This record gives sequence, structure tokens and C-alpha cells, in this order.
Amino acid sequence: MDATSYVLEGNDVILTSIVVWFIGEYLTRSISFLKRYSIPSAVTGGLICSILVALLYSFANIEISFDMRIRDLLLLLFFSTIGLSAKLKLLKEGGKTLAVLLIAATAFLVVQDITGVLLAKVMGHHPAYGLFGGSISFAGGYGTAIAWGKVAEEAGLLKAKEIGIAFATFGLIAGGILGGPIAERLVKKGNHTKGNDLEGSVISDQQETINAAPSISGVLGTVLVLALCVEIGDLVNR
Repeated sequence: MDATSYVLEGNDVILTSIVVWFIGEYLTRSISFLKRYSIPSAVTGGLICSILVALLYSFANIEISFDMRIRDLLLLLFFSTIGLSAKLKLLKEGGKTLAVLLIAATAFLVVQDITGVLLAKVMGHHPAYGLFGGSISFAGGYGTAIAWGKVAEEAGLLKAKEIGIAFATFGLIAGGILGGPIAERLVKKGNHTKGNDLEGSVISDQQETINAAPSISGVLGTVLVLALCVEIGDLVNR
């Protein structure tokens, strides 16, 4: 018997994603394990949504899919807002510690890619698949995996996007399980006076932003800048 299919589009996708996030936020605040290790609310809610969709398909023969057309636009806006929120002030305050972290992160990016490519070749697959088992997914996350997966599929690498999403999911869960406890231990064990000063500076900046009510011109100006970034980015890409 064929499954009954439902496709969520446009506004339905946005509403579902907001509800899923609120569920994740509630559970993260309510469950001590999730709160202690700073598991992202979107991950908690997203996993629950994925499990529910899988259960509906497995036991009720109901297939729910999501129209992804709005996803590409939101990904562009997401990456644009990250760039617009960057501050040279915070980079300067990071100092030597930030420089060491940047060097270490760059080295691990190379290690991830080399490892992924070698494993792909050993298993008899195209070496480019190894990049999706490397920095594209582990460092870039879902957004980068989806964006480059689409490009890779157009170049002939079948299921590159799905592979990237799978590795990004694994990396996110593994990072949360391993990184959370390690980070908590380091924070409690070490002397983090400078870190606390930097955190205080960030919180102070955020508080000032919250206390200042945005004006209509400010909101429209931000939307205009985002739209220009997306248009210029699309032009450069083409």
C-alpha cells in the first residue's frame, strides 16, 4: 500500500520550524543534561521532529516532506547576518588565545579533509565525497553541507547533499556529547579571568542592543543591506 503523502510548503514550513524550536527550547531548559552541556534547542527539537516523522512513516504509512525552496533563501540570509554581526573589536580582544585557536582550527580542517578523502578512496568512492565527510560538514555544518551538496550533485556526485547532512548530524551530536563535558571541565578547572572579561563585554554589548528599541528606519535599513548582500552574492556566484 502506497504511503499517504503530505508536503508542507512556505508558511507551513516556517510555522513548523518555529514550533519545533520552542519545543527544543523548553526541553533544553527543563532537562538538566541538555542544559548542562549546552545542547542547541534547534538540535533537540529537530531530533524530536525527525523521530516523529519517521514514526508516522513507519507505523501509520504517512509520509511528510518539506518544500525546501524557502530554505535556500533563508540559508543565504543566515550567512549574510553572520558576516554583518562580526566585530573587529571582539577579534582584537581575543588576542593570542584567539590566534592559537584559529591556527588549531585551520590545522584540524586540513586533517579532516585529508582523512575524509583517504577513506573515500580506500572504500572505492570518488575522493570528493571525502570532503563531505570532512570540513564541509564537520566545520561548515548543515548550511555549508546543503549549499555545497547541491553544487556537487550538479557536477555529478550523487546524494552528496544527503551524505553531507548525515555527517553534519553526526558531527553535531558527537561534538555535543564530547565537547560539552570537556568544555565544562575546562571552564571549572582553569582560570578564566580574561575570558570572563570578554564575555562581560559581549553581554554588555548585547544588553545595550536589547535596551535600544529598533527604529523603523533601522529595521528597513538592515533588510536593505541583507537584500543587497544576497543580490551581490548571487551575481558574483553566477
